[in-house]
This record gives sequence, C-alpha cells and structure tokens, in this order.
Amino acid sequence: MKYKVFEDKICLVTGAASGIGASLAKKLLENNAKVVIGGDINEENLKKVEKELNESDKKFFPVLFDTTDYDKFKEVIDNIVKDYGRIDFIFNNAGIAISGEAHEIPIEQWKRIIDVDLYGVVYGSFLAYKHMVKQGSGHIVNISSVAGFFPIPLEAPYVVAKYGVMGLSLVLRVEGALKGVKVNVVCPGVIKTPIFDSPKINIDMDKYVELVEKALGEIATPDECAEVILAGVEKDEPVIPVTTPAKWMWWISRISPSDMLEMTISEYSKILPLVKIKQEE
Repeated sequence: MKYKVFEDKICLVTGAASGIGASLAKKLLENNAKVVIGGDINEENLKKVEKELNESDKKFFPVLFDTTDYDKFKEVIDNIVKDYGRIDFIFNNAGIAISGEAHEIPIEQWKRIIDVDLYGVVYGSFLAYKHMVKQGSGHIVNISSVAGFFPIPLEAPYVVAKYGVMGLSLVLRVEGALKGVKVNVVCPGVIKTPIFDSPKINIDMDKYVELVEKALGEIATPDECAEVILAGVEKDEPVIPVTTPAKWMWWISRISPSDMLEMTISEYSKILPLVKIKQEE
C-alpha cells in the first residue's frame, strides 16, 4: 500500500541490516521517502540489504554504526539535519535478546541487552527529538514489543528494556504533542526475524519457539510487520500492536493485570519443564 505521509520525507531506520528494520527501509523507499539505513553493527548483513535496495532507483544512504555509541549516533543525526535541513522520521528498531531464567543470565548480558534495546532507543529518541522540537515537526517511531507490556518469561532483560521503551514513548508523545512532534510505540508479537538466533542460557530455544508458535497461532513476517507499522504511523496510533495475539495481550494487560499475571504463571509452569536443559550436578 501507499502512504502519502512518507513521501519525500527524510527517514532514519536503525537495526536495518535484517528483519523488521530491513523491511521498513524497503517499504519506506516504495513510498518515495529518502531513507538512511544503519544503526547496526552487522556489516555483512547491511551490505546484503544495500544490494537488494540498489535494485531500485530509490534514494537510500547506508551508515554503519552502533546505537549504543551516543557520540556516533549524534554525529549521524546531526549530519542528516546538516545535509537535508531536517529529519522527519526516526524508526528506533535496533534490538537484541537473550533467553534464560533471570537468575542464570550473566549481569554482563543484562547490561548489553539494556544498552542496545533501551539506551539505544533513548539516544535515538533524544537526539532526534531535540531537532524536531526546533523544527516544530517530526515523528518518532519506537519499536517495543508485547514484552513491553506483558511479562514474557525467560526474557527478563528484554522485558525490562521494552517496558522502558513503552514508558519513554508514551511520555514523549504527551510532551511532543505540545511541540508538533508525534510519537508512536510499536509492539510486535512473534515475528520471523534473526532475533530467534540470540544466545540461550540452559534453554532449548527450538522447543520454546515451537511451543510459542503453537500457543499463539499467528507468526508474522517482517514485511507484514512493516506494513502494519506504516499503516499505524499514518493513522498516528499511540500504540501499534502487530499480530492478533499481540492485540489481545495488549487489551488483557490493560483490562485485568491480575488475570494476565495468573494466566502467565500458569502457562510458564507448563512450559519451563519442557524447555529447560538440565545441568549436571
């Protein structure tokens, strides 16, 4: 579909070397936006995306950088504003994960997940927001997750970061409303992306994913996810759940948090014995 809101707009997409980020970049180009892709440290994958996008005659600009590097992130956004006179959209999509019981995940991994998934979004939002406030216009789109409002077990660091992204996005939406800046937060359900290849701590991830897919009954592709995101952004929906299960989880979490917790505990008690890898004494 075509969305006029993106036509001739200057957009930055982080985490664009694969998955949702790569699909967002492709669809933004299809909507005649000028797109800076980057915010990723996987140079090989970013080059693959560049090759695919080069098959079109659309305008995109690759930049390899780590979203946890505040100074580099600032340089990238400042250069976009310098070169084009403005930044219209930022899609803070870069993210990583780790699976395991909270007490078994090393603190270094906690720090890494929170650095990428929360502080990377804080940096991108803050740096773009400052320019957008000066412009009196702009649009921030932060990718959270169902884990941003639903306590997904075996994903504690990811959940902590994504809850933070939800809070950040909603407060910026309130403040930004008085300054001409729009903010949306996206909450995908299960999407077929490389995030499932993330590290596991004593967890059979293949079995875990199999059980999740069976329970939810709907797994979206990155392209399908990107389409829902762009449609939601054009409508300026505050929270954009992706997939039907994500929508149900969003409503349950708002209507009855206690029931949500009891349901999750019950399901987790069934899942853990099936996915836990027993360690030798």
